Amino acid sequence: MNITNPFECPYDLYQRYSLTAQVIEQLDEVFGKAAPILEVGGDAGVLQSFLPQESLTIVNFQPTVGRGIIPADGCQLPFKDKIFRGVVALDVLEHIPHDKRHVFLHEIDRVTSDWLVIGGPFNHEIVRDAEAIILDYYKHLTGLSHSYLEEHKQQGLPDRGTILDYLHSLGGHTIVIPNGLIWRWMLVMGMTMFLQKEPSDSELIGKVYDFLNRNLAPLDNLEPAYRHIIVCSRIPLPVDIGALVSTTESRHHLDRNWEEATAALQTLMADKIRQRDERISQLEGQIHILQKFQDQVQATLPYRIYRQWKRLWKGSK
Repeated sequence: MNITNPFECPYDLYQRYSLTAQVIEQLDEVFGKAAPILEVGGDAGVLQSFLPQESLTIVNFQPTVGRGIIPADGCQLPFKDKIFRGVVALDVLEHIPHDKRHVFLHEIDRVTSDWLVIGGPFNHEIVRDAEAIILDYYKHLTGLSHSYLEEHKQQGLPDRGTILDYLHSLGGHTIVIPNGLIWRWMLVMGMTMFLQKEPSDSELIGKVYDFLNRNLAPLDNLEPAYRHIIVCSRIPLPVDIGALVSTTESRHHLDRNWEEATAALQTLMADKIRQRDERISQLEGQIHILQKFQDQVQATLPYRIYRQWKRLWKGSK
């Protein structure tokens, strides 16, 4: 994924990476930046667009990974112990078979000297229900199955308490940050799936992503959340990192902000639809002109002679 501007990311992607970037900036103040960061399961250029000055290494087991990504299994990393200062794994754990999740956690813990940032949806009734609704909506909209959400069902979402207990057994100190207010995640996922349905409008999609990422994503680190970010470090975490857990603004203000943002977004989409309707109207006018011209041609004497000749010629065959 070639991204130079973070605001161009899909909303669901921006949510997790923008918060992770804030967390890493805080961790860097504690641990420094002497060693690079490893991201497991990422795409080239995404985390880098949020942290352009950071030294990053990316591994992904997918055979179609982009340039600059090391093909490797997160359960068997080709690196020495503690070679990275931190490891990032966002929305990865739920795609790993249940019996290999502790192996994965042990392996990413092995290669880091200071911290881990692990994010994704965890097993909870509200998360399962939200994913089921979005999965059904996607099937109804496209006639296809959503591969990532289907895999969540097949592998089973990880249990957050079990993951935290295992990280503690490795000597980690953890905090948990909610990410992606779930009802807003559902609405935006549904809207973007609709916009991405063929024939899609890349210009409109880009404007929608930019608008949502600038105005709504910073307010989405609230419960009930679709995703949670687990920050795990070798030493107890400073209190100021925990301050990223939620905004200090009131729920009333957040609801008002959502209403205002929704109204502005509707205006943006309505303007784009109006432009499309005007273009359709122009095309319909051009079609009408062409149809009128065709009628005029067909009413001429040469055309009537041609039609008569064509019928006679076909009858003689």
